[in-house]
Amino acid sequence: MELELVNAIMVGSWNPKVFNPKWVKANLFSYKENLEVNGLVNADEVEFGFQSDGVLLFVRQNTIEIKLNNPKDESGMEKIPFIANKILTLLLHTPVKGVGFNFKFKIGNDEHSDFTKFFREKTDSYRDMRVSQLRYQSKTEFYTINLIVEYLNNNINMTSFNFHYPKPIIFDNTTLLNHFKFSTQKINL
Repeated sequence: MELELVNAIMVGSWNPKVFNPKWVKANLFSYKENLEVNGLVNADEVEFGFQSDGVLLFVRQNTIEIKLNNPKDESGMEKIPFIANKILTLLLHTPVKGVGFNFKFKIGNDEHSDFTKFFREKTDSYRDMRVSQLRYQSKTEFYTINLIVEYLNNNINMTSFNFHYPKPIIFDNTTLLNHFKFSTQKINL
């Protein structure tokens, strides 16, 4: 099982023009002195962003994505809530619809944990249709946990955990790491 994605998605009415290089460096990547902030071009999505200290930031009109360049770098998991908090506190008049923290795991066919055994049994077909995705949900006081299991050719291919906060709050810097630990405990890593 391999961690492929760690990110936060902030859904709201963002003004990308606010996120100019000088403002981003001074306000969002200010947790460490003299950090180099580089501009990014995502040719696949025709979008611009920023990269610094192993963190990627893409600002769109309706979403902001903050993600780790190397998802296996657990030390970077404190940076995402830090940057999300900075955005929420500096742009507090921006309407925000929610914040989600996401983890996506690639699952090999040779995985034999209780988790994969359980979901391998869920591949029953209905007439000529196969299972392509299963989704489970659990609500807590502050957020909803979504577990999505994706299948490819009747085998588990990807597993994703999404921790959705419908009301933005100020996140503890360990929030992402705690959600990661929860996710890995569930899939027996």
